[in-house]
Amino acid sequence: MKLCQNCEQVLAEDITTCPACGSEVQEGRKTIDGYRIIEVLHEGYATILCHAVKEQTEESVMIRIFSPQSGVDKKIAERLKNELEELKKLPEKYFVRHFEIRQSSDGLWYRVSEWLDTENWGNLIASGVFQDYRVAFQLFYRIAAILEGLHRIGHFIPHLILDDILVIKGDDGDLEIKIDYKLSRFFDPKLDRPGPMLKELLSCHPDIIHQRPLDFRSDIWSLGKIFVELLTAEHNLADYQAEIDTLPLPVEIIVLLKTMLAEDPNLRPQSMAEVAESLSRVKEEEIESAMRRRREAMQPPVQEIRSLKKRIGQLALVIAVAAILAILAWFFFVFRQKDTEKIFEKYANRYAKSVAFVLTEYWLSAGENRVYQNRSEGDSSTRESTRLSTARLSRLSVV
Repeated sequence: MKLCQNCEQVLAEDITTCPACGSEVQEGRKTIDGYRIIEVLHEGYATILCHAVKEQTEESVMIRIFSPQSGVDKKIAERLKNELEELKKLPEKYFVRHFEIRQSSDGLWYRVSEWLDTENWGNLIASGVFQDYRVAFQLFYRIAAILEGLHRIGHFIPHLILDDILVIKGDDGDLEIKIDYKLSRFFDPKLDRPGPMLKELLSCHPDIIHQRPLDFRSDIWSLGKIFVELLTAEHNLADYQAEIDTLPLPVEIIVLLKTMLAEDPNLRPQSMAEVAESLSRVKEEEIESAMRRRREAMQPPVQEIRSLKKRIGQLALVIAVAAILAILAWFFFVFRQKDTEKIFEKYANRYAKSVAFVLTEYWLSAGENRVYQNRSEGDSSTRESTRLSTARLSRLSVV
């Protein structure tokens, strides 16, 4: 995380142009002491998580850099070092190894941990792997078993979130689990800058909301929340208990999840060992039956499919009939219009050969004076009558 020197906009390490003011920004940190930063994995308000390589040995490590906003000073760093020594006592197979807490040459504190090529939770959920209940319940059992071992040595994680659980795909394709355990969740408990997952947990965990004493049953509730989120692929549920009822799960798993998410701590499983045992008791037949119900729930009922096909067939028939009628109507009007024109033309020309139009003008004169004058227009019959009238006038002028 860095600041634009022009407008003081907070930017990620790999950004070189400020989107707020357009100023060029210096390239982010590429090294810290003897480590070369390969990739920035996550940037938060207080820390930056990086994949780095030790320059002398080319060994991959994970480095968490504590930003100045984190408030980590020499006193807090000493506390983190003491916690780190305690964490080294945990089994390496199940918990992330942290090597050291150091201060860089420019004054920043950072922690060096083992590098793990982990699977992304978002990609796992999107792949549908948790729709296979065999895989899901086996993974849940491994998580619960690891946390049960943590309980036995007096540790627990009431603020457990999905980011604390790392998934590694083994050589045989199986999903393995490691827990990134922190003895103290907050550098400063009064610092109100949690990440999105932790913030959401703090807003819904009943023990935290009601300020109850936190104990082993508190992280049982947190783990139940994670299980439901993975099974539903939803991370902002309003009612976890109601969401369980929508899932076609084996009865024993439904009872387990409901008790894990009980409001009253006394109604929850009293140890993580009970959770792991309940998960291990689920029979293969029950898992098969649940997965079958899930597939059936995702498919429409046969009767509805048949009814839909029937309606589609009827609609297709209506459309076909309407199309045929439209084509027939088009042919009828187009060709009828042409036939009407031909009929009218034939009728108009029916008497063309026998009809003549004549203009006749005649008059009667007495000397230079005209005493009668007339004009006649018309066909051949009119012409005949005009001829007769002219003849009569001619006789009259002779008399």
